[in-house]
Amino acid sequence: MKRTWTKVTVVTLAAVLIAGVVLAYAGSKGLLPGRSLTASSFAKGSKGGFNWTMDQDGTMTVSGRGELPSRFIFDNPDVKSVVFDEDCEITALKEECIFFADNAASITINSTAELTIEKNAIFYSPDGVSPISVTINAPKVTIVGEEPFSAYDRQMHITVNADELVIHHGTMSGLGTAGDGTSTFTCPDNTYHYIPAGYVFKKYSMQEEYDRNVQMNRERDFWRTYERRLKKGDDYIYQEEEVKEILSPANVDYVFGGAAVYMGSRGRLTGDGTAYSLASSFSRTMDNSGTLTITGRGELPPHFIFDDASIKRIVFDKDCRVTTLKEGCICFPDNAADITINSAWALTIEKKAILYSSKGVSPISVTINAPKVTIQGVEPFFAYRRQLNITINADELIVYQDTMPYFGSWNSANTFACPANSYVYILDRWKETKVPLTSENAGSVFGGASVTINAAQK
Repeated sequence: MKRTWTKVTVVTLAAVLIAGVVLAYAGSKGLLPGRSLTASSFAKGSKGGFNWTMDQDGTMTVSGRGELPSRFIFDNPDVKSVVFDEDCEITALKEECIFFADNAASITINSTAELTIEKNAIFYSPDGVSPISVTINAPKVTIVGEEPFSAYDRQMHITVNADELVIHHGTMSGLGTAGDGTSTFTCPDNTYHYIPAGYVFKKYSMQEEYDRNVQMNRERDFWRTYERRLKKGDDYIYQEEEVKEILSPANVDYVFGGAAVYMGSRGRLTGDGTAYSLASSFSRTMDNSGTLTITGRGELPPHFIFDDASIKRIVFDKDCRVTTLKEGCICFPDNAADITINSAWALTIEKKAILYSSKGVSPISVTINAPKVTIQGVEPFFAYRRQLNITINADELIVYQDTMPYFGSWNSANTFACPANSYVYILDRWKETKVPLTSENAGSVFGGASVTINAAQK
């Protein structure tokens, strides 16, 4: 009996050992239940409508159609390069579809279909080969997710060959700031930057948080949580209409965070070196008569004009896209009798945006032409005792409560002309009331100044 038990014990132990070896092998190849079936050192495989083969040199060739699923390649050091067959029909690179292929020095993605790229689609760990080359060939490419190409501190060279490339706002801004800043991006002539309508946030993670709350009908909860932490103009803007603008030297730095960008026949696009922000750059020229002409887009920064007595007139080009007049952006142009600000975008005006000293030309005329104008800062137009004549031409004007109560007291001759669709915003804790500007409230809103609403004097 003792000998029989000994035989049983030996057989059982052997079975356990064999099973352990089989399970360990299966586990190492991603074949256990609950683990992704990913490309590893097998000669061939398939996942999510795509087939792959890998040769002895570590070149993986992929064929198939549809959306490339998450973790199609996952944590596989055996892959040295990835090539998608020229007949592939890829509609989307899903989040983390190529994940931790850390020794893959090159990835070539060919698609006969229009391709959408989600956030962290191609994602490397901090350790592995560098530089990394990513080439994408498709009729049209749309980048919709944050940091679609991420490799921590490793250098990346990304090339997109397409009839059209559309880059959604905030998705590529980390490319120039990652690692040592030597990553590059090559794109076609028809490359566009897309900015959606509504609230647009500088940080893409905050944009996702906002959009998620809106979908759940919890927008008010979002603002209750973040309103005190976020500053309009610095952290977010309100975009009246969606915008699709061509990539150019005026916006390339903030779209790509300062990375080197090469655009089709134009070669390298050299921006102004501005770090990524919702603001952008402006340029100016002045003729012999003292007329200063300004072109550009974004937020007009503080002291853009500062203490310059040679300026006689200021004109913003009709193609300008000004989002905000920051505090003190036009400061002490004391001999400028006329300022005309044109903007194709909705415009927000902060406190003391246009500021004159007590000495200089008078009267001063300020004309603003924009789709929508919002005055949210105290005394946005300030000229001490000099006469100011302000004209707002817009589809809608919103004046925040208590922003212009002294406009008429500084000079009784001051005037303010505004459109018929003019409103006063009254804030009471979390409640926001929007009331029409009328003859009954115009006096208190503008401190007794002469106010003309459309054609009727109030």
